[in-house]
Amino acid sequence: MKKISDNFIMKIGERILHKNEGDHKIVRCPICNREIEPYWEPRYNGVRASCSVCGTNWQES
Repeated sequence: MKKISDNFIMKIGERILHKNEGDHKIVRCPICNREIEPYWEPRYNGVRASCSVCGTNWQES
């Protein structure tokens, strides 16, 4: 397990900026809790995810 100092970049006030190399690889559906692989959606300029089981579609921030 990595320590927070391994990914630490800087602290701004009470917030800590850090690297997250595993970000957006696998997410969990907020409705049925299944693992889903998100995708880049250029129309929204962001990462989105769709659950094929329950049909939920949401934006990752």
